[in-house]
Parts: sequence; structure tokens; C-alpha cells
Amino acid sequence: FMRAVCDVITGAVSSQADQFEGEIKVGNLVDPSTSEANLRRTASFVDQSDLTLTPILTVEETIKFARLCAEGDLPFLDESMDALFKLMGLDHVAGTVVGDADIRGVSGGQKRRVKVMEMAVGINTTTLFLDEITNG
Repeated sequence: FMRAVCDVITGAVSSQADQFEGEIKVGNLVDPSTSEANLRRTASFVDQSDLTLTPILTVEETIKFARLCAEGDLPFLDESMDALFKLMGLDHVAGTVVGDADIRGVSGGQKRRVKVMEMAVGINTTTLFLDEITNG
């Protein structure tokens, strides 16, 4: 359901499609996919799986790579990244590999916070859709 809502809001699918009925409002905008809302560039969907995380990268490398992909070759503001790691409770594991079933890494809860950070580090991200992020 959350994926469908995010797709409609960001304009990935038409809200006029047969499978959708009703309207989604963001603030006072009836059509949130308009350029006024600019949600196509500012909304991100965070699914419940961690399959997109690379297990051999450290937490810090994962976030820096996501930021480079989202923003291009911009200089990192180390202070803001440090503050973000501290806010998410990941400052003490920034140098630890993410890991998977075969590679020991961060805990499951930490992995989910890495996933949220990965999607939130884009400079224009203002809206996150979290799919069962606290499940488990």
C-alpha cells in the first residue's frame, strides 16, 4: 500500500489509473505530482527489506555512497554527517561493515536505520515513506 501511495504522489503512476480511486492531498495541493509540490524529487520510499544494502561496505561508506549517487560529486559536510550518525544512534558503528547472513556486521535494528539514512541523505529529501520499518 505504501509503495502505491508513494508512486501516485511522486507521479510514477497516474492517479487516474483504473486501480486507484479517490484523491491524495499534500498540504492544500490536490495533485501532489505537480511542479508546485515537487515531490517527485523530494519523496523517497524505504522498503522493509535490507537487500539493497551492500554487506561489505561500512555504515559510513554506505551513506557516503548513497549521498554521492543522489547529489553527485559534492563535498561532504563532515559535521552534518557526524550529527546525522549521532541522531540515528549509529555513530559508534560507523566503521563497522553492514553485513548479511554470511558476514557479521551491525544488528538488525541498526541495519534498518542505515536503510532509512541511505534514503534520507539526498539534499532535497523532505518526505520519507517507511514500509513497516519497525517490524521484527
